[in-house]
Amino acid sequence: MANSGTLFEATLAKSWVASNIPLIRIKLTETGEERPCDERVDLENLRLFNELKSTSNDSFSIRQIKPHQLKSLVHLNKKFKDTLGLVFIEFSKYNIVKVIDIISLLTYSKNTGCMSIKSNTSIGYNLVRKGDIYLITSDFISYLEGL
Repeated sequence: MANSGTLFEATLAKSWVASNIPLIRIKLTETGEERPCDERVDLENLRLFNELKSTSNDSFSIRQIKPHQLKSLVHLNKKFKDTLGLVFIEFSKYNIVKVIDIISLLTYSKNTGCMSIKSNTSIGYNLVRKGDIYLITSDFISYLEGL
């Protein structure tokens, strides 16, 4: 049986397709330790670099994101116009995915001294599960465009 991270990646891939939002999704499959993140999604006005994480716990430790991934997401976010480095955290027992841009995540951690995120932490955007997909809507895209 596949692990929860692999299942989440597959569910999110189906969710992007089901969204009916014009996009191109690329799963990054470089071998080696230096893969910057799990996927790239190109929207009409935005380029997203996404690190995907899944937990069955009530909280997610930021330390689970590898240092080179944090560095890559920050670099991509700052270097390129209309580009966001995002972390998608699936809280599987609550059927939600918290989407947080990397700059907000690191700022939150620095300002609060907290190295974990809970499903009810008031940063980011929550995607809700419906059936076998997470609902990716135009409201979510508008949220991203406002970052």
